[in-house]
Order: sequence, then structure tokens, then C-alpha cells
Amino acid sequence: MIDHTIQQVEDQRKEFVKRKYQLHVHTNLGGRLLSYYIVPQDYYSPLPDFIIRATNNSTKNYVIGVSDSVPQELRPFFALAEYVEFVEMRLRQRGRVMAAEEEIMKVIPTYLRSAYIERKIRLYEKELELDRKDPDVYLLGEEGREEFSDTINFLRRRLGPEICWE
Repeated sequence: MIDHTIQQVEDQRKEFVKRKYQLHVHTNLGGRLLSYYIVPQDYYSPLPDFIIRATNNSTKNYVIGVSDSVPQELRPFFALAEYVEFVEMRLRQRGRVMAAEEEIMKVIPTYLRSAYIERKIRLYEKELELDRKDPDVYLLGEEGREEFSDTINFLRRRLGPEICWE
């Protein structure tokens, strides 16, 4: 997981604007003002339901994009998890991925929770798979892989026993 320069964050924003990706702004999502772009899935096809972000830890400047393959009602929560993990927490803070998902569990409506969890588990599992195949591209590192594995286990526990994971 990398920290971006201020210029990289602005370049990502400019790219999204140039491509005319739709900007969504939520004024009270878990008590936060949050903005994110809807990005076509083919922008990064290897990773279904991807989230893309450029963040600068020192300025808290950020750009978040959520794949258009994520159902509309889940998109704000995908963006919020990324915001909590990379803007509110320190980049190298241990446990930040799970802490971000714990925050989502506090604010997501109950009727959306299972669908959200199932998609996020698939996302984390696919990222782990891609990182194992090409660690120089995905840059999770040992710490990131541990974070994702721990978070997958946390999310599975939140789903309950009715789901069988093979």
C-alpha cells in the first residue's frame, strides 16, 4: 500500500474528470462528507468490484473510484471503507483494513450487510490471488496479505453460519 504525492492525487482526479466519470457526494455517510467517482469495470478488469484510490497521508487529500460493477446501493460503503482505511487511519497502521470494515458494519443498513460482505470477501480474495501471482504489481507485502486474510475471516464471522465457505 503506497502513499501518493499531492500531484499523483490531482492527476488521478483530473483523469476521472477528463473521462467524465460521475462524481457522487454523500454529506452524511457515517457522519462524514465523502466523495467518490463511479469507474467502469473495464478500467481494471482483472479485479471485479474494484476500488481505486489515490491518497496523500500528510494532506488527507484523496480520490476514490468505485467500479460500476458494484451495485449502486453498496457503492457508498465500498468508498467509505477505503476512505476510513486510507484517509482517517495511518497508512502503516496495523489492523486498519479490519478497522475500516468494522466501521462499515456500524453504519451499513442491515438489509445490505450480507451483500456487502459477500462482495468484499470476493474482492479481498481476488486481490490476494493477484498479489500472489504478481507481487511486484499489487504490492500488498506480507503485512497487507495478513491484513486481508484477517479481514476476510472477520467478514465471514459477520455473515454467520448460514454461509458455507469451501
